[in-house]
Amino acid sequence: MDKYSIFRACICRLAVYLACMKTDGWVYFLSYDGLTDPLGQSQILPYMEGLAKRGFKLMIFSCEKKNRFGLFGSEIQTRLKKAGIEWEFIYYTKKPPILSTLYDLFRLKGRINRKLKSHPPQIIHGRSVLPSLIGFRISVKTGARFLFDMRGFWADEKADAGYWNLKNPIYRRVYSFFRKKELLFFKESHALVSLTEMGVKRIAKECPSHAEATVIPCSLDVSGFKKDFSEEREKLRLEWGFNSGNKILVYAGSLGGRYRLSEMFLFFSKWHAKEPEARFVFLSNSPEKLIRETASALNVSSDLYRIRTVVFSEMPRNLSACDFGIFFYHPGNSGEGVSPTKFGEYLAAGLPVIANPDLGDVEDIVKRTGCGILVNPDSLESMNDAVAKMEREKFRDRDYFLKVAAEEFGMEKALDKYESVYQKLM
Repeated sequence: MDKYSIFRACICRLAVYLACMKTDGWVYFLSYDGLTDPLGQSQILPYMEGLAKRGFKLMIFSCEKKNRFGLFGSEIQTRLKKAGIEWEFIYYTKKPPILSTLYDLFRLKGRINRKLKSHPPQIIHGRSVLPSLIGFRISVKTGARFLFDMRGFWADEKADAGYWNLKNPIYRRVYSFFRKKELLFFKESHALVSLTEMGVKRIAKECPSHAEATVIPCSLDVSGFKKDFSEEREKLRLEWGFNSGNKILVYAGSLGGRYRLSEMFLFFSKWHAKEPEARFVFLSNSPEKLIRETASALNVSSDLYRIRTVVFSEMPRNLSACDFGIFFYHPGNSGEGVSPTKFGEYLAAGLPVIANPDLGDVEDIVKRTGCGILVNPDSLESMNDAVAKMEREKFRDRDYFLKVAAEEFGMEKALDKYESVYQKLM
């Protein structure tokens, strides 16, 4: 970056900071996910801390699970205080379905209303549909600008994952309600954020008069992956009961819902049949029972895989001990809007990605960068072809993968885009 560009960027950020101070321009960030959740620590906190450093006055409203808050609440509060970010939260309730959600939203709205006079918002940033039900109304009431950060096609995701059985008339009405709200937010928001280019294309078809949309995928701070983990790689393999000669496939993140665990194990079995040194590692907080029962049903020996619970900060180190990253995902009607966080993590760790097409921008990125292999999970022939490619393909080096991760999923790039959106709304 030349000196003029650096000077211009500094002036722009100073202007944002002065605008916020002049207007007392609070940004309300509304999330139904908790900051103490793994998702909150990877996909909310880094963005908020980065935007606070750029001069925005932020107040976060979230729903926290009591057990997670007990484990991580103090740490998160310390981080937010250091960043100068205000935090208001309620405790999440799980049961009964639907009614518990309405109860949570009612309490969250009460928290927000108590802050409106003392901390008047200039922007209300709704993360996904549920908090946007509140945020949109408050924006109309207060005149604040509303940003709908859609995070995927939420109603379709619920139906695709089987949480909402559309044959049930109650869930069918719930689905219809939220789809109408999504279309309302597409049209009436002052700005939109989509995780994928494919998502924007779908929005344009469903709502030609939609608000201006910006694409910001699930991003990550790639600096944590720049360390040389070569010594750690061998230590971890020994801890897992593996050795330097093993080739390790890894799955990182939660399971269940739309992630196709059976098909991933089936793919691993195909690979192991060709490569006896192949092993499988799960870096996941999901129940071990789910993984073990699936493996047993497909006759995958427990000697061939390991399950580890890993905190977010340890993900770079653990991924460094692996050779390939995998995710198979049932796209359904919601596939266009999906941006798996693990995609960027795998690339930043230098791992070629084994993934299915028809999922957000995954296919475009893999084809354009050559950083992986596309597989149809419903085709044994496609799996066999992919296994053959794993054996013969000569992938680029780790530095190239890290560069691709920074270009496609880098946190600084995401913050630049959010800053630009906020500036336009100020």
